[in-house]
Amino acid sequence: MVIKETRADGIRAAKQKWDSDFEQSVNAYNKMEYDYDMATETVMEQVETKIRAELGVTDNDLLEITADAYAGRFGGKYRTGIKYKYGAPFDKKSALNWHIDIYLNDEGEVQKETGSWSGLEVHTPELLEDLKYSVNLIEKIMNLDYQKIIMDAENVRPNRDDYITMKRPNRSDRPDFDKQIKEATIEDIIGTNTIISGSAVPSSGYRAVSGWYKILGQTAKRYKVTFVPDRTGTLTNQQLRDGLDSFEFQVNKDTLYQYIGDNFETKEI
Repeated sequence: MVIKETRADGIRAAKQKWDSDFEQSVNAYNKMEYDYDMATETVMEQVETKIRAELGVTDNDLLEITADAYAGRFGGKYRTGIKYKYGAPFDKKSALNWHIDIYLNDEGEVQKETGSWSGLEVHTPELLEDLKYSVNLIEKIMNLDYQKIIMDAENVRPNRDDYITMKRPNRSDRPDFDKQIKEATIEDIIGTNTIISGSAVPSSGYRAVSGWYKILGQTAKRYKVTFVPDRTGTLTNQQLRDGLDSFEFQVNKDTLYQYIGDNFETKEI
């Protein structure tokens, strides 16, 4: 038996291809974005390494150094942050934990913001020594050439357009294939003995019941149909023919598409 391909079959194939192409595009875009982020992370790590080397502090728990490139994605420059024992604000061996943020303003001038969220504790010789260490470290931090450090990073900042060369895929661009499949299927069976499954539309006189539609004709916006309920799906072809040879009514096309759903069936009676 030769199986004839319908217009709906062609739309289903197009739907499958669109979904496959979309998935490939998403994967390609995500890979580009990942590569860009990794290149950006590399520059940030270089900034952090340079500052740490100039300060001579290798202990990450003692001194946390960060460089933020993403603050500059929309025109700003890199920001650097330095935190002293910030991960343990209630450490009894710490005189004071503090942070310093350094960045360039719109005029290219170095800006420094400082703060702390622990109180000062210097009631023991050990805490006093810790405070002296902090003061010496802060002095070193304040004397670094951040204009050069930040601009060196800016000069090697990855260009996003070099990495991401395509528009972000958007599923909202997807054609309404499901509606097209319903339109094509119904057009092929208008005036034939092939019927289509669906739930009863309100104008059928039935509510919340599944059954079968026979499509008799159409206008620009409506279909002329009959409907027979088939709650258990056990009606014979003869029973279906008898039931569909009954009340005819008009139904809006979009309404019928809604009530036949996406998993409809067709069969000849």
